[in-house]
Amino acid sequence: MKWISRRPCWLIALVLIVPAMVLSAFDERHLPNNFVGSWLYWRDRSLILVALFLPAAVRRMNWRQMLGMAGIAVGVCAVRELESFLTHNKVQFPYGLLPWSLPVVGVAEWILNPPRRTRNLVWILLLIAAVAFVVSTITTLTQCRWVSVPTGHGSTGNLDAGFLLYWPLVAMLTWLAIPGAARLSNATSRLWRSAAAIASAACAGWFFVFFYIIVYHLAAWSLSHGWPYKQNFSLLVLQTRCNSADEMAIWQMIESADWSLKKDSDFAFDYRKFCIQILAEHHRHGAARRLSSLLRRRPTSLLAEYAAPILAQEHCYEAAPELMRYALLHPGRDQDAAEALESMHIPQAGLAILRHEAFWMETPNENENVSSYTETHLATLLGNDVGPKWGDWVHYYDDEVHKRPTPLSAAQASEIDRVILAVTSYWTTNDRLWTAGRASSIPPPNLDVPGTTALEQEISKYQDAAKAQVGK
Repeated sequence: MKWISRRPCWLIALVLIVPAMVLSAFDERHLPNNFVGSWLYWRDRSLILVALFLPAAVRRMNWRQMLGMAGIAVGVCAVRELESFLTHNKVQFPYGLLPWSLPVVGVAEWILNPPRRTRNLVWILLLIAAVAFVVSTITTLTQCRWVSVPTGHGSTGNLDAGFLLYWPLVAMLTWLAIPGAARLSNATSRLWRSAAAIASAACAGWFFVFFYIIVYHLAAWSLSHGWPYKQNFSLLVLQTRCNSADEMAIWQMIESADWSLKKDSDFAFDYRKFCIQILAEHHRHGAARRLSSLLRRRPTSLLAEYAAPILAQEHCYEAAPELMRYALLHPGRDQDAAEALESMHIPQAGLAILRHEAFWMETPNENENVSSYTETHLATLLGNDVGPKWGDWVHYYDDEVHKRPTPLSAAQASEIDRVILAVTSYWTTNDRLWTAGRASSIPPPNLDVPGTTALEQEISKYQDAAKAQVGK
């Protein structure tokens, strides 16, 4: 095994880190949801740190040092998990991107590999800090640059280049820095030490320039141009600062977004929804008013769904007709719109709740029971509990809806009633066409037209076309 002692530590580090990365990339969704699955998940995540700590001990073929370094690595992993649990991963940007475990690698190697000179430890910490700064910026620059990798059975998948580079870079540069620190501490010439100190300072300076200036310009550019970052990552960056320029860029994104498209299934969250969440977090009242205006001008189901919670929180009653439109047109899907109307204590929200309940019933009839959840919410909204029967609630809603107190102005309440009448007419027309076997014989109306008057006109034209097909 003497050949190992002739290999550089950085090469050994790469050889150890790659298989550890492969194991840690195992999809945790396939692990059993029990103690064994939790242990396997934690074990695979700790393997990378163990591989990072081991290279020098492997090179020396010292089994005691290997066990000691592995134990320290597991301890660091446990501390990281505890820190993540206690802080919920809310370390301030960009410092959460720094590989904080690297100094422990350097200190552990310094302790296990005498002579333990203070000068050597100082150089180790200085060079490792430079490594942390460099790796963080390199991997952030390569975020959202996808690399195609084989996944077996002839198929391929895409992995983030930043993810693929991160641990190999950390391993290689760390184990270049630690032996380099030993050579610098023993160097008789001040030239190399001065050059190393200047280079480390330059790395630190670049880190702060990049993460406090450059990365925000890149993120803002990417929002409108689609590169070098994807929208979700750009928003994650802008969220950490969100000054007036960032807000303007996000609003431009919202205004120019195609809200007629369905939810983005490629990401865990839709960037359009994330835009609204960021703006609501920083200036909720102003964001709500501007979203309300946008929904009135460019109504769509998805915009109503995403904007509904903040519109309800800020009592944007002027947007209630649009929320009612989509709560009725898309039962079972636009629950956010119905819940927003309910939380604003608008009595007509009872119809949206009933419509949603009917959507989940196979054949709604007067004797069928509504869910206890629906019964409770209807009783709170309409002021009385008339029992579980569907028919009783329908009749009670018709009798009581206009007797209940409402936060709406007379004009707003009247507009909501017009929306309800128009949508009810649309339902009736659809039922007539379906019964006559002409369900697809007439082009559907544009239900996303701005304004209740335009919606009434669209549905009226649809009714006239249906009458010409099937008669009165």
